[in-house]
Amino acid sequence: MTWCRRYGVPVQGVVDASASRWHDHPAWLGQVILHPQDVPPSWHTERRLLVCISTLPHTSLEESLRLQGWRQIQPFYDFVQAAPVSQPLNNGWAAPLPEGPYARALEFVLQAWGDDVSRAHHLQFVAWRCLREEWQFTAAPIYPDQRYFIAEFQRCWRPGERVLDAGAHHGQVLDRWIKANPGWLEHAWAIEPDPENFSQLSRWRDTLDNETQQRVTLHELVLSRRPGLRQFVTGQGYGSRLWRSGDRQVVAQSLDELGWSPSFIKLHLEGGEWRALQGGVRTLHRTRPLLALTVYHRRDGLYATAHWLMTHLPNYRWLFRLHGWLGTAAVIYGMPQERA
Repeated sequence: MTWCRRYGVPVQGVVDASASRWHDHPAWLGQVILHPQDVPPSWHTERRLLVCISTLPHTSLEESLRLQGWRQIQPFYDFVQAAPVSQPLNNGWAAPLPEGPYARALEFVLQAWGDDVSRAHHLQFVAWRCLREEWQFTAAPIYPDQRYFIAEFQRCWRPGERVLDAGAHHGQVLDRWIKANPGWLEHAWAIEPDPENFSQLSRWRDTLDNETQQRVTLHELVLSRRPGLRQFVTGQGYGSRLWRSGDRQVVAQSLDELGWSPSFIKLHLEGGEWRALQGGVRTLHRTRPLLALTVYHRRDGLYATAHWLMTHLPNYRWLFRLHGWLGTAAVIYGMPQERA
């Protein structure tokens, strides 16, 4: 709704199986919210239904909606990508199938993954992004609630971790990590450049006990390849990001310039992950951290970011996991062999 209001897209109503839960929610005030059974029959044929759910297989969901009578169904991210307005949300990107040297690079990445689940999930990702086909592998299920917390990654965690969370949002991932590993945090650097998110992040830190608060430092900046000032679009929630038409300037720093020594790095930068990695090559070689980074916001996430990691950081085990459908919530996990 925030995106639609900001960019002038009229919304006649919201359809949700839990409609009664949202009637009094501040984000939905003034909006028509209907249970599927209460939708006027004319909506099924005259109005476009934008599907905002990415935690379920889209093909089966679309089939169910067509049985209800809906005729115009489109993933929300695809609709946004085709919108005739300049806007920053890029989760609906598509790419051509790689050919020539690009296909060989993709083949190298597929072979280098540390398990077959990674290969299956990466093929699913490529199939959606290049073909808009939803492939499914019964031996490689998708678990949305395991993002950053897959078992293979958790087994590498140790007491005394120094966690860098770039794109910390409101502190959800750090909070879950601290609760899952009481007493294990040596220090955490939480980076969040959006002022609204940063305010929420500050309030979250205030809820921690005094000792843990001292171990968590907040930084209102953005990680990038080189230091300087960058244009940044704010007020987009999770989607706030570096953008050429952003509404404010933010300070960009490279990881190498900051001089920190993280043992665990999580990056969720709405497409800025590769640039942040390139600005931290010396740090990555020096500290050999655990890595968890999203790769579903730009085309370089198709295989280029993984290829760069695999060729620049030797003796790592690399895993790829999808934690959502529609080509979303794709995460690369890197574990140095001495910790894997």
